[in-house]
Amino acid sequence: MIIFSVALIIVFLCIGLGVIFYNEDSKNEKYVDILALIGGIALLIALAALIISVILSFVLPYKYETKIVNVKPIYSVEDITGINGRFVIGTGNVDQDIVYCYYVQEKEGLKLEYVNSNDAYIVESDKKPVIETIKKYPVYTKHWIEKFVGVPPMLQSSVTYYKLFVPKNTVKKVFDLQIRN
Repeated sequence: MIIFSVALIIVFLCIGLGVIFYNEDSKNEKYVDILALIGGIALLIALAALIISVILSFVLPYKYETKIVNVKPIYSVEDITGINGRFVIGTGNVDQDIVYCYYVQEKEGLKLEYVNSNDAYIVESDKKPVIETIKKYPVYTKHWIEKFVGVPPMLQSSVTYYKLFVPKNTVKKVFDLQIRN
């Protein structure tokens, strides 16, 4: 991306100098032609650098890093079945998901929020009950690659998940196998 930026600066300098030197009665036509040639070459280099950067963002090695984005203390938590559906002109579907509903303390009072159970992990601990919002995002294996390429890895997008820290013995262990006819 550095090559792209430098080439664009050269293009704009050539355009600016070309405007300054351009005068129909002047003998500066030779300079204007040279500036147009340099500007055109720099523009081609900028476009090539941009295309190469995008291609490299697909093939260069990357890894995932995680970052805790938000931590909120929770007042209470409960798992429930959430029902979603979509219908258009008499046809559609209904989905059921298990969600964790929890209350967080806000300035105005308690606020009800929820997360899908597919995106959450339950951690039993001695810590105060909190919910952590964690973002997992792709980064190149070498830190200098992103400065050179200028765009993040394209193959994968970032993922957000949650960790619910609850008091020990909150999760009930149930083994129930019933023989049915």
